[in-house]
Amino acid sequence: MIVNLTRSIWQLLRAGDRIKQAEEQVAQIRLKNDELKKKLAEVQSPAYLEKIAREKLGLAKEGEVVVILPPYQPPSPPAGGENLPNWEKWWNLFF
Repeated sequence: MIVNLTRSIWQLLRAGDRIKQAEEQVAQIRLKNDELKKKLAEVQSPAYLEKIAREKLGLAKEGEVVVILPPYQPPSPPAGGENLPNWEKWWNLFF
């Protein structure tokens, strides 16, 4: 009888732990759900749609001009300048 009672108590304690874990998971899922709802509202707003149209699609309103710049290419070092001492490189840079 004592063994059965001990097993029952042990099972109840484990069940309580599982309930606490499930409640924590529910709370986390609710938080994530709230975040996703906020993100959905943001994405569906006209301001966000306009931002995406401008940045990703390159669209503009009537009367606006779209300027597309070429990708940046760093200047190439002068030929044969790698063997020069530093003072000479500076001299050539400024004079």
